[in-house]
Amino acid sequence: MLTKLNEINMCFHIDPNYLHSYPYDWRSKKPIIIRSTPQWFIDVSKIKDDTCKSLIDQVEFYPERGSKRLISFIKTRNEWCISRQRSWGVPIPVLYRKSNNEPLLNDEVLNQIIKIIEIEDIDSWFDNSNEIDNISKWLPDSMKDKANEFYKGKDTMDVWFDSGSSWKLIENYLSEQNLLDQAIERGYLSNAYLEGSDQHRGWFQSSILTKMGTRLESEKIVLPYKEIITHGFTLDEKGEKMSKSLGNVISPTAVINGDKQKKIPALGIDGLRLWVAQSDYSNDVSIGPTILKHVADNIKKIRFTFKFLLGNLNEKNNDFNINTNKIEYNDLKLLDKLILSKLYKLEKLCLENIKLHNFSTIIRELNHFINVELSSIYFDIRKDSLYTDKLNSKLRRSTQTVFVEIFKTFIKILSPILPIITQEAWNHSPISINQKIESPFMEISKWSYINGLPKIYLNEKIEIEFNKIWEIRNKVKLLIDKANRLDKNVRNSLETSIYLNLNENSEMFQILNKYKDEIADFCVVSQFHLNKPIIENGEIESNYNYEFEIDDLSDLKESIKINVVKSDKLKCPRCWKFTREPQDDLCNRCEDVVKDL
Repeated sequence: MLTKLNEINMCFHIDPNYLHSYPYDWRSKKPIIIRSTPQWFIDVSKIKDDTCKSLIDQVEFYPERGSKRLISFIKTRNEWCISRQRSWGVPIPVLYRKSNNEPLLNDEVLNQIIKIIEIEDIDSWFDNSNEIDNISKWLPDSMKDKANEFYKGKDTMDVWFDSGSSWKLIENYLSEQNLLDQAIERGYLSNAYLEGSDQHRGWFQSSILTKMGTRLESEKIVLPYKEIITHGFTLDEKGEKMSKSLGNVISPTAVINGDKQKKIPALGIDGLRLWVAQSDYSNDVSIGPTILKHVADNIKKIRFTFKFLLGNLNEKNNDFNINTNKIEYNDLKLLDKLILSKLYKLEKLCLENIKLHNFSTIIRELNHFINVELSSIYFDIRKDSLYTDKLNSKLRRSTQTVFVEIFKTFIKILSPILPIITQEAWNHSPISINQKIESPFMEISKWSYINGLPKIYLNEKIEIEFNKIWEIRNKVKLLIDKANRLDKNVRNSLETSIYLNLNENSEMFQILNKYKDEIADFCVVSQFHLNKPIIENGEIESNYNYEFEIDDLSDLKESIKINVVKSDKLKCPRCWKFTREPQDDLCNRCEDVVKDL
């Protein structure tokens, strides 16, 4: 060839050392021989415009970028090669003439083939015993005498045509259940298709092409799905693809049962589900020992939260019964109303994201609520009342009423994600809460996923006021930390009293005066004084003070002076607050509680 090209001056240059790129099989690492062979094709050019329009108008994509990806593949496709040359799979049931290899295709032959497959099964096509008799049964009666003129094709169907026609099973099921008319009315069969991002080329595409291709022009367009949810690929912690050769594959079993060799903790089924839920599946997701350790810590935090809630909702010893001890909303303490307001927002956000299949946001917001709103603030403040107040004190009952709402809301949000943990928590919940219903999944349908908690719980005014109080709380904690960590004058915040001084005509003063009976608890100190002269304990030479400006509700700057001093009272051995007088064994509050006991 090269000699001939040189003879006719068609060869510009010859480089015998040039290395050509050549396709190799990624499994066997051997070169691939490319050759042209007869194949079966479907012409999709006539349906692709309607298909693309239907995807745009009727299908929701999560993430949204999946829409452009799928539509671009369909727009640039005119033919679909549906035949494969494999020794396994679903055969393409076509008979060929021996004389010229021409396929025998007409309704009479196809109906006979369908009839035999229904009587026997698809594997009978591969039966080659007694060839002529075998061919004869696939032919209609009018052609059985010509069986020796034909042979069966060996091509198999593209697997994406197999999976792409799976919507037919759903259609048959809906028809059997007398639900097909509803599906036709709404315009789709299944609510959602869920697969990896590679399926924009595969299942997502083949499903809608086969559905649109079998539709008559006079029929209403009924798509196989309403939503397409696409996830990325699973990578190791270094962002590398998992491979047996690299030894970085982590199986679900290893996550559930643990793997000491790979330093993977045993997380159980709920742990595996939590890792999936917290991952942003719209991109590639990573997994490894470090990530799974954080998941283990997270699931422990959720368990401990349920345990703390249930530990303070005990019906035994007449502690608390939601039917008889519940505090009505208007009578709740202000801090409890604050938590209900934030709980209302959490539930609303989570239920909205459930509809959007955005579970990572749900887990992130739930973790923030547990770690910040509950553990760092609400539980920290209220545990004093829960452990030391009278069983029937209004403050304690107010807290327990809110605990019930937190528990039920967490059950509602987490049951679809962590069914085992929520079932366990449900099993240990008081009868007044679970009403002897065996599973939260039997009760969850009664809790409205549309309306959720009562709208009255939403209280923006209280949230704004508490934001100002928390600013002051943070300043107090800084001063106490200085006294504790740097100067070693106090060992914990309960040893201290705080004094706040500011303009009594300011809005900020009105807020502090409104909450003055609870601010000591909010700051976890023994006493709070508003615009009062400072009384110092003689054991320390000076107090810790801080003066700063804060925006009041009118966005006006207001100067506030904070003084933290060591309490002039003694420690109560029961509640540990420094509110006891020298002549008493207990503080006044604990004295009253003990008398009742």
